[in-house]
Amino acid sequence: AFGTTLDSDELQAIQRFKPGSRLLDIGCGTGREALALAQLGHQVTALDISPAMLNAAQRNAEREGLKVCFVLAAPDEFDAPPNSFDGVYVSPEVYSYTPGRRRRIEVLRRIRSFLTDDGALLLFQSVASRCLLGRSLLVDLLRRIARRTGSHDVSEPGDGWTSEGTYGLAFKHFFFSARELHSEILESGFRVENVVGSCRICRPTDR
Repeated sequence: AFGTTLDSDELQAIQRFKPGSRLLDIGCGTGREALALAQLGHQVTALDISPAMLNAAQRNAEREGLKVCFVLAAPDEFDAPPNSFDGVYVSPEVYSYTPGRRRRIEVLRRIRSFLTDDGALLLFQSVASRCLLGRSLLVDLLRRIARRTGSHDVSEPGDGWTSEGTYGLAFKHFFFSARELHSEILESGFRVENVVGSCRICRPTDR
């Protein structure tokens, strides 16, 4: 059963939503979270950038007899009217695949625009650790120096590449502190209400 594929942190985070809530799953992949949410009684819209992933997710939904609206779109392309969703679920690590601090903040602002007044953002994003004498620390130091001297074409500290997940080699921004992640959330117009494992449960600051 797909409902049992959610881990304890995910289950705890989504308990705030009543059955029948309109939820958006960003970065659904083959549908693990989207189908679990639908099985728990929610109205789910799920988006992903990969046609192959969406096709697999659709087949999984049909096999389980679950109704999910699948959309082919990147997080910064998807749009919806205000009050369209009671909650937005950003699947684990998906947020970090968007390049550029400014662009990530714009994604969160876009999400904020179509949440209901009492809606919540569930942002599943881990914070990485690194060795104090490691190569990445030196690289990021050189990046900061270059950007402060006007070389803005240099990639941002924390930027890198990963082959984890289901998308092959892909860009990933590594957050090395919760402070950095929370500053992007705050600048976008959200506040972190609670932290459950890797999930930041966020509410709009003006609501």
